[in-house]
Amino acid sequence: MRILIANDDGIFSCGLQALVDVFSPNHEVYVVAPDTERSAIGHAITISTPLWAEEVDVPGATAAWKTTGTPADCVKLALRGLEIEPNLVLSGINRGANCGSNIIYSGTVSAATEGLLQGIPSFAISVDDFVKPNYDACKYYLSDLVQELLPKHTGQFLFNINVPSAPASIIKGARITRQAVSRYQDSFEKRYCPRQREYWWLKGEGLQYESAKDTDWVSLKDNYITISPIQFDLTHHESFHVLKKEFTNLPNQN
Repeated sequence: MRILIANDDGIFSCGLQALVDVFSPNHEVYVVAPDTERSAIGHAITISTPLWAEEVDVPGATAAWKTTGTPADCVKLALRGLEIEPNLVLSGINRGANCGSNIIYSGTVSAATEGLLQGIPSFAISVDDFVKPNYDACKYYLSDLVQELLPKHTGQFLFNINVPSAPASIIKGARITRQAVSRYQDSFEKRYCPRQREYWWLKGEGLQYESAKDTDWVSLKDNYITISPIQFDLTHHESFHVLKKEFTNLPNQN
């Protein structure tokens, strides 16, 4: 199978190399990833400046490029510029979980979304530790997990997978989960540069999330690998059908 790997942590991140290590022994792996970290950039794409791409060495990969683009750019460029024709898109392994509201901001999820929009089965993969991630459980379980889930991919959603940062031996199993309702208590810290100009630094603290057992946050914290089918049809279909029946046109002013 030909696999395209992208991420938002940058071409030389440990998580990306871990993902290549998992899949390159049995598959043809191509890598297109940002030249520097592009975390929390969502589904941004580059339209006002050129995209640069330089071939680099990523051990185990058939070929790899670093780019000046966003995670979504990387997948677009791989398919339409570099003319890679993958059977599967994998994005990650991200440092830090992508659960709940994090999914909206995540460049990792957005790279997988771009694959989905292009009609390719896609997975976003994250490990639950931003500072010192342990990829042991990822390396042990991911290959079998992707192989099992791939036939269930309908093309209407992507799989968002979160793995505990832990030895494989303590993983309790894998659960199909839903995106938790969650929010950060955001705050901004005011600081001053050496020229005494003030600037602001976002601090996402005090994460609050619902406690239902079928959610990604709760299952992940209970040492389960979480698998959430994610769609990006943003229409609220229940309201759509109600409003279609109840809405009346604005009166004609003529």
